[in-house]
Amino acid sequence: MSERCGPTLGAKTTSREMSGRACVVSQGKYGNTPLHWAAVGGRVPCVEMLLKHGANKTVCNHNGRTPRDLAAAKGQTAVEHLLGDAYWSSDVRALHSSLERRVQEALDELRLGASACVLPPCPSPRPCSLSRVN
Repeated sequence: MSERCGPTLGAKTTSREMSGRACVVSQGKYGNTPLHWAAVGGRVPCVEMLLKHGANKTVCNHNGRTPRDLAAAKGQTAVEHLLGDAYWSSDVRALHSSLERRVQEALDELRLGASACVLPPCPSPRPCSLSRVN
């Protein structure tokens, strides 16, 4: 494995150096790729360059950890978000946003309607603490 493909991958690595696909996808002794190392170090420019050149963002090392997992464990939130967004296609992101809006609308409707709602008496012989909504 080339030295530039290991833990010393730095922000100064050029596109020409990255042109070899083997370097981008190579795994070290413990299964870490250059993307794993860039993620751990919080090196956003390196992560972006590696992704641009075809790095696999879902590859796991020998401990079953993806680059995003390692970034999250090290508190590298910028890289974590970059890799998290990379997992989702634009269609999935749009669907997720749409679902979030619909859930929020449904919750708002429930809150508005709940203020005037009185639940029926509890059928249980024991006292029921949810006899009405405040």
